[in-house]
Amino acid sequence: MQTAFRIDKYHFVLIVIAAISLLYNILPRSAREDLSLLSLVLSEMSYGAGEQEMEELEIDAKDAAKSSKFVVDGFKTTVTLSPGDTMSQILKDIGVTQNSAFLITSAINKVFKLSSIKAGEKVELVAYNEKDEAVTTNGSPNSIFISFQDKKIRVKYNTALQSYIAEVLSIPTTLQKRLVSGVVNSTFLGAARKGGLSGTLAAEFTRMFSYDVDFQRDLENGTKFKILYDVHVNDKGNKVKDGAIQYAALNIKGRLIEIYRYDLVDGKAEYFYKDGSSIRKALLKTPVKSAVISSGYGMRKHPILGYSKVHRGLDYAAPTGTPVFAAGDGIIESVKSHNTYGKYIKIKHSSKYATLYAHLHKFSNTAKVGSKVKQGDIIGYVGATGLATGPHLHYEVHVDGKQVNPSKVSVVRDSVSLDKKQMLTFLARQRTILQIMNDPSYLTVSKSTSSDSLS
Repeated sequence: MQTAFRIDKYHFVLIVIAAISLLYNILPRSAREDLSLLSLVLSEMSYGAGEQEMEELEIDAKDAAKSSKFVVDGFKTTVTLSPGDTMSQILKDIGVTQNSAFLITSAINKVFKLSSIKAGEKVELVAYNEKDEAVTTNGSPNSIFISFQDKKIRVKYNTALQSYIAEVLSIPTTLQKRLVSGVVNSTFLGAARKGGLSGTLAAEFTRMFSYDVDFQRDLENGTKFKILYDVHVNDKGNKVKDGAIQYAALNIKGRLIEIYRYDLVDGKAEYFYKDGSSIRKALLKTPVKSAVISSGYGMRKHPILGYSKVHRGLDYAAPTGTPVFAAGDGIIESVKSHNTYGKYIKIKHSSKYATLYAHLHKFSNTAKVGSKVKQGDIIGYVGATGLATGPHLHYEVHVDGKQVNPSKVSVVRDSVSLDKKQMLTFLARQRTILQIMNDPSYLTVSKSTSSDSLS
């Protein structure tokens, strides 16, 4: 027996929406607004039928109330977001028509991802009429200002386009200093996040110490750290964005490493150790993120060929696709495929130093022969091409054309240095930073543990 063909409610709605989309490009502008409204209604029907998600706030609604708390102060309405809230519904709740709410939300999504807003955050809304007068409710406002914790968006109706246009406005900020101190109990990232440090600043801290410390192998439980950094806050004291790290310290295995930021005369900022020497060196200690050394330098039994031979590099085991960084500034000398090395890159750093990165899954888009690279640039991604039993980076350091043990290379410090006058200013800068860290009135202190001593 032949089964009859059936179209369920969900697929019927999708077909209708597709037809509306086609008509939208054919009909005159005057008829498009009605089609937009019909499309919105049908989209909500398809959401219920197929459990699709609209690209709005996308807040998890499990076991939570869906009503928003509205506070009206003059012409300003403040909404504390609850799980399940959408921007369209919030706009409709303050008196905006359904069609205008849809058009306003669509305009915002072009300049700002509404899904990044979380439950519990506050949203402020002020609507204006055609005379730029604030109004409490307006079915189709001429413009509306919507403020989040770190964003302010203006949405204005464009008569020529018969639609709303949104733009993100800059928010005036002031600079504050914050101090985070803690102890590593599992990972540095976990301890830093517990102290309130953002992932971006935690990565910057890691990069600053990467010339001396391998965060995958050298850090132990009990390692102490301290970070003084700038933060930009709005008039309500809420963070808009992070600023620069001014001071960073790490006490690892009884060795205290302190790093200070210093502004040079050319306007550039560099980081220096306490004695005034630059933290930058010729080569990074680890050229791949979150990797484990799976094979050291020296004689070993080859895992594929089966006989013993000298392994002239270090192998870093990491998942396929893990970024590989240029160990130092230089010029890319080779971007090739080889039977043994697989896909590999060779970088010439000076007349003395060169590095090689083998078994790559793929090269970065900017990895071209003759291209200049900066230390830390992504040049490729971990793979298992060539003679490899699994994904890993084979890393070599060449000194005067000969392969040497990368872990024992005596790298040369960068040429950035301070003259006598700069050194006096740098030492004064150190004293100022220490004063700031010892005076609570200067900053906000956050600790991931009860101890802030680095000793």
